[in-house]
Formats: sequence, C-alpha cells, structure tokens
Amino acid sequence: MNTIREHFNQARRRPTGTCVSVVAVIMALMNPVGPPAASAQEACCFLNGTCTDVLPADCATAGGTARGAGTTCANVICPASTDCSAPALAIPDNNSAGIDDTITVADSATIADLNVYLRADHTFVGDLIITLEHVDTGTTVVIYDRPGAPPGTFGCGQDDLEIILDDEALSPVEGECNPAAPAQFGSFMPNNPLAAFDGEDKSGMWTLNVSDNAGADTGMLIEWCLIFDADNDGVPDAADACPGFDDNLDDDGDGVPDGCDLCVGDDATGDTDGDGICDDFDDCPSDANKVNPGACGCGVADDDSDGDGVPDCFDDCPNDPNKLQPGLCGCGNVDVLNAPCAPPAGQATPDCCGGGMPMMMPLMLMGWKWGRSRSRRRRSPRHG
Repeated sequence: MNTIREHFNQARRRPTGTCVSVVAVIMALMNPVGPPAASAQEACCFLNGTCTDVLPADCATAGGTARGAGTTCANVICPASTDCSAPALAIPDNNSAGIDDTITVADSATIADLNVYLRADHTFVGDLIITLEHVDTGTTVVIYDRPGAPPGTFGCGQDDLEIILDDEALSPVEGECNPAAPAQFGSFMPNNPLAAFDGEDKSGMWTLNVSDNAGADTGMLIEWCLIFDADNDGVPDAADACPGFDDNLDDDGDGVPDGCDLCVGDDATGDTDGDGICDDFDDCPSDANKVNPGACGCGVADDDSDGDGVPDCFDDCPNDPNKLQPGLCGCGNVDVLNAPCAPPAGQATPDCCGGGMPMMMPLMLMGWKWGRSRSRRRRSPRHG
C-alpha cells in the first residue's frame, strides 16, 4: 500500500499539463515489466519408452517429444513404440458411431504380444467404448468398455485417461476410477484380451474407434500407440536390444543379451581391445582394428600405400610403386645412367637424372667390350 501511495503522490507532483492515469499507475504495479520467465523443465519422451525432464528446446535437440508445461516423468507415460498417432480428434457426445483413426504399420513380423497405449481427455471416462481392429485380418476387439458400468449405471464419472492396456497387467481397467484426474493412469488389463491378435503379421492397417455413449460430457482422443513385442520377452520391439532373442538372458552380466553376445560366458573384461570380439575368438586381442595378424602382424596395419601389391611393412619405398628398396638413387628416382647428366667429379654413382638407359645396361655393355678386348690380345702374336 505504501508503494502505491508513493507512485500516486509522484503522479500528483508532476508539472502542470502532464496527465497521468491513476489506474495506469496501479496496473503498472500489478503487472511489472521485467525479463520473461525462464522456461521450466518438462517431461520429454523418447521412442524407446524412456523419459527425462529437460527444457523443451533440449528435448527437441535430443529427438524427443515434449509433453507440455507442468509435466514431469512422474506424471506421464512414454510408450515404447514407433507406431503411434496423435490425431487430437474431438469425440462427439452421445454418438455410438464415434470417431476412427488409423495407423499403418509398414514392417512385417509375427505378433507374440501386443499392448495398446491410450491418452484421452474426457470429462466422464465411463461414457467411452474403444475398439481396435486389424483391418488386414478383420480381427476386432473391444478393449475398453465404459469402465464402472456395470456395476454402476453410468460408469466412472471422473476425467481423463492415460493408460497402457496389457493382458499381463495386474488389475483390470474396468475397476479403475481415481477421484482426481486422470481417472485412469498406468497399466491395466483390457476389457477383452489383446491376445486375439497374437500370431498375426503386424503389418497393415489398424483402426481405433472411440465412441461416447451417454450425454452431457465430451472429450478428445489425443494419442494412441501399438506396442508390439515380436520375441515375447516383455521388451517392446522399439526398445529391444536384441530383437528375436530374450533380452532378459545375460549369463555373464555384461549388459549384452546372450542372443546378441559374441562372448557368451565372458564378461565385459573378456574383450581387451573393445572391438566387440571376445578375446577367445580374437587373434589380436590388443588390436581393436584386427582380429587376425594378417601380413604385418597385430598392431600394424596391412596398408599398401603405393598399390604395388606389397604391404608397407615389407616395402622400403611405401610411396613408390616402382620400387621396394631405395637402390642407388633413392625412393621416387629411377636408378639409370644418363649421358647428358654425367656424374660430378669424384662421384662413382649414377647422376640419377631420370630417363635414359637403365643403369645395368651400360655396365653389361662395358663388361662385354672388356671381354672382347682381352680375347683379341690373346690371339695376337707376341713381338720382340
């Protein structure tokens, strides 16, 4: 109050002709101008089902999906799935036809287990019936059927749901009705088993129908996902470290499921060079770039820099495809004698000017001439 009075008095003391609204002064005090509030962390979901609380910008950079202001990983569910739809479709009130939304699954695999993630805002979840159909096979299952009705007349009268329907869950969705929103949160058994889809190929079109079956309340289908587990190890395919094998089997405790472990029975210390090949099968256990010695041995690359077919480790001229040894003129120079390039005084080696006749040819010619000269002298008669 003192602050308001001070601002009001300052306004009254302004020079004649200056008009200041008292209301404007009070509004300025109630809504002070200052720097914008810093963004708060919120839940960030990833395709493998993990969640972290980060700033929205950091979530986008990491490839996640931000769940919105005020959310934390403790109050959201992140489905492990790449087969999701977020239609944000309004659910018409008291209309048994409801709305349809479709997901098309591109990849092929036999279903061993299927769970369904559902997120909807609705002011009376007991009005809702949700049906899943695999269009390609015609299999249809009512997975959510007005929870609480019966035994009640109208079902659960609370708001909103975020659930995973899972045949292996511990409690049925039918009996779940929290007094505070969301009315249903967590994993629950569906009204009818999803096992009806087991054994089918997951590819093709899947349609979810959501209908409101009583008046006065409305809502929206926000998101839904199909959560497949092709190898039935309890780990969704989107988070499976070893598809086709049981992720829970890890005899040596190295964090790699046995089905994908090249060193079964050998823990992480059994791969000295960290190349993914355990020492028992690695003939170069301390060389991460080799699993066998090759031509040059462990620790030395079998490179052939000049492409002459001889590894550098055996090539004294590794950058000269015409030489394996330096010779008289060194790597990169041809060992020749060239008449225009006579050796400097006192130098017995070739001038190495390049071009001309190979060095051995003149030597051979010299030897041939010397041999003929001796032969001629032996045939001449002695004098005096």
